[in-house]
Amino acid sequence: MKLTPHTISINGYKNIQESCPLNTFRVYDPGQIPPILPSELVNKSIKVIVAASGDIHNAVYMVNCLRVDQKDFAIDQQPLIIAYSDRNLTAGIIQHGDWSGRTIYPPPSFFNAITSSGIMQYYPYVGIPNKSQGAFDELTPDSHREAFWSGVRMIK
Repeated sequence: MKLTPHTISINGYKNIQESCPLNTFRVYDPGQIPPILPSELVNKSIKVIVAASGDIHNAVYMVNCLRVDQKDFAIDQQPLIIAYSDRNLTAGIIQHGDWSGRTIYPPPSFFNAITSSGIMQYYPYVGIPNKSQGAFDELTPDSHREAFWSGVRMIK
């Protein structure tokens, strides 16, 4: 696992803060996320889960992209972790995460069907939470919380 530093402005942080209140999560289509992620990552994503924990003085946000990897016929989680502490802002994208459930391998028919139909962003995916928003503790599947805590450990 590797954390690649990522620059984010205070305005970008405020936009994410407004999109997801602390201690909650929200599920978005990639086009709904404020422009804080590299466009290459957004363009490969089918959904984005934003989760937040902390308080107004110390907070961590995760922007977890469910990224299609057509080469490996897989869907990976690739999160951006943002840590805010007393006006200090640090961010990084986790590359090659190793938590349980980070990568799933749908059958090849999944990729054939959605690629040819043009419905990639609307196809149901098992890694998307059952609810479109809720309390942080309700975030499922567990792999999203594991991604969050992996990011917290890496960014400290």
